[in-house]
Amino acid sequence: MQQKTIWIIFMIIGVIETCLISCKKIIEPVQNATYVYVNKLSYPILFKLFNSDRNIAWEAKIASGDSLVYIIKGDIGAFPFSESESENRTGDLVTISFENGKCTKYIKDLSPGNYEGTGVFNLKNYNNYTKELVSRKKYRLSYHISDKDLKIAENCN
Repeated sequence: MQQKTIWIIFMIIGVIETCLISCKKIIEPVQNATYVYVNKLSYPILFKLFNSDRNIAWEAKIASGDSLVYIIKGDIGAFPFSESESENRTGDLVTISFENGKCTKYIKDLSPGNYEGTGVFNLKNYNNYTKELVSRKKYRLSYHISDKDLKIAENCN
């Protein structure tokens, strides 16, 4: 009787293991987006990302003609600087500092159901944006940092 009970226990464990291995579903992100930020100015700039507490989450100096690449894999959507970034570079405020002591600030719109904002947080501001492109599973958008960003800059605080 005891041998039969042990056999049944091992059989149940085997069925559970088989189900866990074969029934396991691999969930892939809905979207995989690459965002490229290109410095089109003739001098280096400082790109800073701030989290919701307004602490610096990440920063990078971008040389003239150089670029910064940011990859997002999103389950719902792959929006710039969202929480699904693999390197945990998330944020809702970006500042771009120029050599003349001026800065441009871009802010994410945090209202419910809205995934836009100003500047780099609004996909329509990217150079190659189309609705068709961003509806794909995998896409690449580029944002050129240029005189248009400098024109709206204010003194850095």
